[in-house]
Amino acid sequence: EDTPAQVPFTLTFTWTSQGNQAVQDSVQVEIQAAPSHEWGVSIVNQSSVSGDPGESVEIILNATNYGNAADGLTLVPEMTVLPAGNDASTWQADAVSHTGVGVNESVQFVFRVVVPPQAWAGTVVNISLLHTTNTYTIGHTNLTLTVNAVSGWQLNLTGTDLEIDPAGENVTL
Repeated sequence: EDTPAQVPFTLTFTWTSQGNQAVQDSVQVEIQAAPSHEWGVSIVNQSSVSGDPGESVEIILNATNYGNAADGLTLVPEMTVLPAGNDASTWQADAVSHTGVGVNESVQFVFRVVVPPQAWAGTVVNISLLHTTNTYTIGHTNLTLTVNAVSGWQLNLTGTDLEIDPAGENVTL
C-alpha cells in the first residue's frame, strides 16, 4: 500500500525441495508497482453559474493527486445544450490540463466557457468535465450554466437631426 509507483525493487523467490531440504533454487525478479490514477476534484466557486451573452465564464476547480506517482489530469468538457425558444447558438469550450503533479499535491484548474453572443436568455448548458489521465476516464464533475436575460436597445440615428431638451422629453419614432 505504501509502495511508490514506478520505483523498481527486487523480489527473491526461493524453491526448496520437500524431499531434500538441501536442494533449492532462487530467482530474483525486478518489479515495480503500477501507477494508481486517483484524483480528488472539487469546485471552488459554484456548480451552477450564469452568464450574459458574450461573457467569458470561469469555473475554478481544485484537484489533488491521491495516486502513488506523479501524474497529470485533463478536464475534458462534454456539453448538452437545452435551448430556450429558437436558440441555435453553438457552444464550445477547451479542455484544461496539468502535468507532473506530485503525490498529494494540489493544482487549480480554471475552466472557461464563452457564452455565445447570440445565445437566448434561459438557455441552459449542462457541462460534464471528464477527468482523464493517461487515456483513462476516472471520473467527472457536473456543472450547469444558464444564460442571463440582458435588456438593451440599440438605435441607429445616423443622418437624423434630433434635438432633445437637456431636462428630458419624450421622443416618438
